[in-house]
Amino acid sequence: MFKEIANIQEKFDRIKLRPLPFEGERAVTLVLERALCSPSDYRFDKIVSDLGVLDDDVIDATWEIDSYGGCRIGGYATFSQDDPRMSKPNEDWQLLFQMDSVNEHGFDIMWGDVGVANFFIRPNDLAALNFDRIWYNWDCC
Repeated sequence: MFKEIANIQEKFDRIKLRPLPFEGERAVTLVLERALCSPSDYRFDKIVSDLGVLDDDVIDATWEIDSYGGCRIGGYATFSQDDPRMSKPNEDWQLLFQMDSVNEHGFDIMWGDVGVANFFIRPNDLAALNFDRIWYNWDCC
């Protein structure tokens, strides 16, 4: 077993990884919360309302709700630009994990220019604990 670990480490040492958007480790504290569907989620029109029929003031207020961002497991994803799932609307990809740009408590995570990273999974794969087909996306302003 130790030989296998040494071989794996040797292979990873040869890969030139781009730096992560943070340094160090932090503990994770999970808090169960309710969250709204973000207008950047491609399903917003079906879940909440078609933005095109709303008054401009309501649209502006909808975009200013600050509960969309943050780091989360599950729930609705948020995006700095477009929801990549729009390109595959008939496929069921749900948010597994979202890591947002954060500067709190002496810890700084910065995805490009205040961006966000999302990891998506299909419900059947999640139920089977199959993490072989994760869809990763990050974007920034």
